[in-house]
Amino acid sequence: MSEADFSWVNARAACTLGPIFTKLHMGCEDDAQDRNKVLIGDESLTRRQHFSVIPNDAKTKFRVCEDTDPRTAVTFSLRADRIEIETPKKTLSVTLTIDAQDECKLRVDGEQELNQRQVRRLVLESLFFGS
Repeated sequence: MSEADFSWVNARAACTLGPIFTKLHMGCEDDAQDRNKVLIGDESLTRRQHFSVIPNDAKTKFRVCEDTDPRTAVTFSLRADRIEIETPKKTLSVTLTIDAQDECKLRVDGEQELNQRQVRRLVLESLFFGS
C-alpha cells in the first residue's frame, strides 16, 4: 500500500482497546492450549500441571492460571483508557499506538512498543515455564 493509500485515521480507529483485548484473550487461550499439549508429553513432571483461561461474565477481565495454584494467575483487565495486566510480581499498563511502520502496537508502561505475541510472552513465560 502506498503512503497516499494509507489512512492513519482508519488504522488508528481499528487499533482500539476492545478488539485488541479480545485478540489478547484468544491468543492466551491458544498459548495455554499449546502449553498444555507440551505438558501432556512431558512425563518427567513431578505433578500434573494444566493451564486455563477464565473470563469474567462481563468480558472485561480474564485470568490465565495454573489450575492447582491460582495465586500464580496473570489477570488481564479492560479499563476505559488501557489494558491492565497483573502478574504475581508487577502490574503493567498497556495502551495502543500506531508505530512508524503503520502497525498497531501495544505500548507497555509508556515505553516498549510490542506486538500482541510479545506482550503475551512477556507476562506468561514465567507462569508457563517458571522463573
